[in-house]
Amino acid sequence: MTFIKNIAIVGGSGQMGTPLVKALVESKRFNLTAITRSESDSTFPPTVNVLRGDYDSEDFLQSSFSNQEVLIIILATTAPKDLQPRLIRAATAVAVSYILPTEFGPDTANSALAQAVPFLFPKKSLRDQIKASQSSSLIAVVNGLWFDFSLAGGFFGINIKERTARLYDDGQTLFSTTTLAQVARGVTKLFELPSSELEKFKNHFVYVSSFAVSQTQILRSVQKATGTSNEDWKISSVPVDEAIEMGLAEFQNGNFKGLLDVLYGNNSKPGMGGNFEHKLNNELLGLESEDLDIVVNKIVDCIENKM
Repeated sequence: MTFIKNIAIVGGSGQMGTPLVKALVESKRFNLTAITRSESDSTFPPTVNVLRGDYDSEDFLQSSFSNQEVLIIILATTAPKDLQPRLIRAATAVAVSYILPTEFGPDTANSALAQAVPFLFPKKSLRDQIKASQSSSLIAVVNGLWFDFSLAGGFFGINIKERTARLYDDGQTLFSTTTLAQVARGVTKLFELPSSELEKFKNHFVYVSSFAVSQTQILRSVQKATGTSNEDWKISSVPVDEAIEMGLAEFQNGNFKGLLDVLYGNNSKPGMGGNFEHKLNNELLGLESEDLDIVVNKIVDCIENKM
């Protein structure tokens, strides 16, 4: 029985990369290599092999990816548009077995959702690039919206500090969402599978989540954690289609914050694929669901201790 051993990661010091590196290191099953720019001051755990160089150099990229079985790419939306195709081209040139492109979000296999959110649809061309190579295989990780990042940032429409909540429609639509740590555990468990099991995910999506919840359920959990009730909050609602339309108009006028309503609104819109619990691979990966109240309590404690 064989297992994956050598994993490289680009973007290992960001919001998603940091907990993923931590989980892979703690597994003690992998030789992990972090690839970063020469000028980067990012730091990594001592057991991680760090390669610094020029992302514009094909020689550097190919030598960095050589002998790697897996390449994980986690780039910010602000990264140069040609960077990820170049990373993929270099990885396929040296036949990296599995490439995980920058997905780690909503279900882009759902064409309606992918087409509705401007920065989701271009991901298809990257998946196609990997599959067309014939030397490498794609694995696309779907985890929905990042729960802890979104709640702490107020992106679910719930502002813990200000005690305000803005709900899409009645706030009852369920959507799948995952904590950053749960995503990291899911990817780690994926590559702990025997190679014969891992092969089942070749050129496919893998789905993980912490839970499926609605805005109203999140609000109730936050109120429980803060010892508050509806009377302590300013609660409003907006038709989800109206919020999406307004957000898209703002984005097209140069206000990137408008994308929040486009992204979160579409994930909260019935029939758009925000709820993918029926596709989950949690059980196969041995990944347990998380408890909403426990997760929310930790986030609330963190926010209120900073107030």
